[in-house]
Amino acid sequence: MADAPVPAAPKSGMNPILKWLLIGCGTIVLLSILVIGGCSYYVYHKAKEGIAKVKAEAAEQGIQVDTSNGLAAGIMSATNQGIVKSMIQEGQAVIVALPADERPAAEAAYKALDANKAKLNAQDMADLIKAHEAYQQAMMDHMQKALGGKPGPMDPDASRALVKVIQEVALRH
Repeated sequence: MADAPVPAAPKSGMNPILKWLLIGCGTIVLLSILVIGGCSYYVYHKAKEGIAKVKAEAAEQGIQVDTSNGLAAGIMSATNQGIVKSMIQEGQAVIVALPADERPAAEAAYKALDANKAKLNAQDMADLIKAHEAYQQAMMDHMQKALGGKPGPMDPDASRALVKVIQEVALRH
């Protein structure tokens, strides 16, 4: 009897089609990672430049932008400081409406508010805005009376109320 033929040894290695498919997919994944990384790097540095520009412009206006608690918190702080700055600019009218003996305390309150404007939180701002709106309404009422032929000095009570809130907010810090 003749010897039976020996079956051929199975091929070792990977199917060539599968091999090229895996190389192609790996290349696509690698390129995607590089593109995403490059875009992230670009956006990060552009944002950093933008933040630096905003900080510089705010500093020119006397406003501090602190982004250590995040960009949103920094923007909110800068916005609050801008609002307070405008309130302080209007402060002279508030002070003038007060009797002379009350003016030094009001000026001190405004100085304390200016010194602490970067530290104000949401509650401080809500209190200040509410008091400032009440003061502005009192001024509008006074102006309407003056236009109606009933001129006279402004009632200092609205100024007192606003200064009292400013003092309370300044004491919190």
